[in-house]
Amino acid sequence: MSISVPPADRPLDLVGLGQNSVDHQIRLTRYPESGEKVEASSYQLLPGGQVATAVLAGQRLGLRCAYLGAVGDDHLASIACSSLEAAGARVHLHRVIGGRSQMATILVTDDGDRTILQHYDPRVVLGAGELAGFKDLIQGARALHLDITDLGAAVRAAAWARQAGVLVSLDIDRMLPGVEQLFPLVDLLLAADGFPRLIGRDSVQHALEWLRHRCPGVVGITRGEKGCLVWSPEEEAPCWYPAFEVDPVDTTGCGDVFRGALLAALLRDPPAPDLAGAVRFGAAAAALQAGAEGAQPAVPDLKSVQSFLASDPPVRERYRP
Repeated sequence: MSISVPPADRPLDLVGLGQNSVDHQIRLTRYPESGEKVEASSYQLLPGGQVATAVLAGQRLGLRCAYLGAVGDDHLASIACSSLEAAGARVHLHRVIGGRSQMATILVTDDGDRTILQHYDPRVVLGAGELAGFKDLIQGARALHLDITDLGAAVRAAAWARQAGVLVSLDIDRMLPGVEQLFPLVDLLLAADGFPRLIGRDSVQHALEWLRHRCPGVVGITRGEKGCLVWSPEEEAPCWYPAFEVDPVDTTGCGDVFRGALLAALLRDPPAPDLAGAVRFGAAAAALQAGAEGAQPAVPDLKSVQSFLASDPPVRERYRP
C-alpha cells in the first residue's frame, strides 16, 4: 500500500486544526464503586487534546508543524498549548473572551486503562469565520490533520487543502449532522475504536465498508492494544497491523500519537517505504507513549522511536482477527 504526499519544498510539513485540552490527570489503584471514596495516588494538570497531541508528535519527530485552535480567556489557556510552544511548533489560537478552555478529567488505573470526562464550552472553537486568515498557511503545508471540533471549519480547511494538493488526514471519534460532506475531501481517515457503534454497524469490517463507500482515500479504525485495521483503495480487503507488546502505564494520547507519528513517517526524510511502514512507525510511537503518564509529556522523539524499532520488539499476535 502507498499514499502520495506533496514534495518537501513547502514552508510547513503539517498543520493541525482541532481540539486542544487541559487534562486533570488522576491516578487510582482502582475505580471507585458508586458512592465510594477512593484515594488518588497522584494528580497532574497537563496539556492534551487529540489534534494538539498529534501535532506535538509530528513536531517531536522532526516535522515543521503549526497548530490552529481556540482557548478561552481563563487560567487554563496558558497551559493548553504550552508543550507545543516549547517544542517549537507555530501556535495560532483564537481566544474567546468569557469562554472556558476545554478541559478533561482523566482517571487512570494501575493497568494503564483510563476513563475520560470531558467538558466543552461550545463558544470556544476556531470556526469557519475565524479561519479566513489561515488559508495560505494551510495551503503552504504538505499535510493537514483535522478533527470535527468545528465541522464548518474542518470542511473549509479540507477544501482549501485539496485545492493545493495537501494531504488531508481526519481523526473521527463521533458523528455530527453533515459530517459526511467532509469524507470525500479526506485522503487518510482513521476512526476511533468505538466508531462502528456510532454508525450502527456490528463489526469493524462493516464499519470500514461503510467508510470506504464515502471516503476515496485510505480508511482505518484504531483498536488500542488490538492494533488497527487499515483499508487502502489498492487493496481488496483491510490489512491488520498489530500493536507492540508493552506493559502500559497510561494509554492517554496513544491514538493521537499514533496518528501524528504515522503522518511523520510519511512526511519525514527519508519517508517510510509504504503505508505499512508508516503504520508500524506510528504503532512504535504509540507503544512508547503508553509507557509514561499523560497525553503530552510522554510523546516520544525520533531517536526513541528508531531505537525501539531497532530492538525488534514483539507484537500482540494473539489479537489477530
